[in-house]
Amino acid sequence: MQFARLTFIFIFLSLILSWHAHAKRNVTNVTIVTDILYDKQETTNSSDMGYNITKLIFSQLSQEIAFDFSLVSRQREWSLLAKQPDICLFNKVKNEEREQLGLFTAAPITAFPPNRLVVFNNKQIKDNISLKQAIFDYQLQIGFVSGRSYGQGLDPLLAYYGNEMTMIEGEFSAPRLRQMFTKGKLDAIIEFTSVFMTDHQVDASFLKKVNFYQIASAKNYVFGHIVCSQSEIGQKVIAGLNRQLSSRSVQKFIMKQHANVFPKTEGLRVKEALMRSFEQMR
Repeated sequence: MQFARLTFIFIFLSLILSWHAHAKRNVTNVTIVTDILYDKQETTNSSDMGYNITKLIFSQLSQEIAFDFSLVSRQREWSLLAKQPDICLFNKVKNEEREQLGLFTAAPITAFPPNRLVVFNNKQIKDNISLKQAIFDYQLQIGFVSGRSYGQGLDPLLAYYGNEMTMIEGEFSAPRLRQMFTKGKLDAIIEFTSVFMTDHQVDASFLKKVNFYQIASAKNYVFGHIVCSQSEIGQKVIAGLNRQLSSRSVQKFIMKQHANVFPKTEGLRVKEALMRSFEQMR
C-alpha cells in the first residue's frame, strides 16, 4: 500500500515537471530594445506612457512570451531588428521604409498631436511656420534626433534641411537634445508638446520662457506602434500583441495612459484618434 502511494506521488510529480518543462520550451523569448534607460523594478513610469503600455501588453502574454528590455541607440535598434529574429521596438511610427524592416502591430499603442517647434524666449514668430522660414528667416538653430521619425510631413524636410540644423545621434539622444535646449545651446527643437512638458529635466521656470508653434508641414496625428523582427518569432509575438490590442481592458488602459498626459480638450481628440484605430481592427 505504501509502495503504491509513493509510486503514485512519483508519477504525479514527474508529470508536473514534464508539463512545466514543455510549457517553458514553448515560451518565446524576445528582447525589447530602446534608447531610454528604465528602472526594470518599476511597474510603470509616470513620464513614459509608451513604456507603460508596452510592458502591460507583454506582461499579459507571459504564458507565451518572455521579454526583457535592452538599451541601444536609435540607429542600432533598427539594425538589430533587421538582423536578429527576436527583437521588438516600441512607440515607432509606421512608414513604407520601416515596413520593409519589421512587422507592425495592427493598431498603435500611442497617439500624439503633431510635433511642435519649441522655441526659447521668442514670441515674434508666427504660428503655422514652415521649417524653411524658421531656419532662414528667423535664423533659428534647431535640433532634432537622428533615426527618429517625425511623421510623413516632416521627415522629408528634415532630410533636406538636415545640414542646416543640429542632429543628435547615439544613446539617450532624445533626452540629450532636450538638455542641450534647456542649457541654451539651441534656439529651438522639434518635439511633442506633452513629451516636453512632462520631461523631469525641464523645470517650471524654463517652461514659462518657451513657446510652442505649429509647423506648417506637420498637421496630422503621429501614431506609435510596436514592431518586431520579420521572422517566425516576430509573427508569433505580433499575433499575440494584436490579440491584446483588440481587448477592451487593454484599450481602456491605453486611453487612461493618454488621459494622464494630455489636457482635457486635447485628450478627447487623442482618444477619438485612438478609437478610430481600434475600430479598424474589427
